[in-house]
Amino acid sequence: MRHHAENQHEPGAPETRVSTFMRVMGRLRDVYGPANRRIAQEELRHRPNPEDLRAQHEVDGIEVEVDSEGHRYGVRRDGASG
Repeated sequence: MRHHAENQHEPGAPETRVSTFMRVMGRLRDVYGPANRRIAQEELRHRPNPEDLRAQHEVDGIEVEVDSEGHRYGVRRDGASG
């Protein structure tokens, strides 16, 4: 009787390399916590992304206005023209 790929998940069947890796990484995550934190209870920390900062700087000077028909549009305001 030949063994097929679908039969590898039977009890006692050898694990694939990917399955072994995923099992080990899952156990490490359980012990040490998520990789994005030093301590599992620590809040998620984000570093400022330069692209996000640039986009936020571009949007900072724009105000949203609504006309009498309910259409919304952005108006760029200069800081000096108040």
